[in-house]
Amino acid sequence: MVYTKMKHKCSLCNGKLEDSKKLIIKKGKTFTMNVKQCIKCGHSFSNLYEIERVRKEINPTMIQRIKSLFSRDIESLSFFRGKVL
Repeated sequence: MVYTKMKHKCSLCNGKLEDSKKLIIKKGKTFTMNVKQCIKCGHSFSNLYEIERVRKEINPTMIQRIKSLFSRDIESLSFFRGKVL
């Protein structure tokens, strides 16, 4: 289910919603998504922005795939910029 406004009650059982994270595992990779989960029935709700963000991570466009090929080396080099005490 998808919620559009910040609701504090579950639309199924009228229980209280709390902030939670949902793990999505696909092809050996783990993705997290912020959701609201009902304390009473355990049903989770998310918004469209979170769904779209996770979808882009799981199925990137061709341009994003090409960019990731070149940006991996730059990101790995930035790890070594820190100072050693």
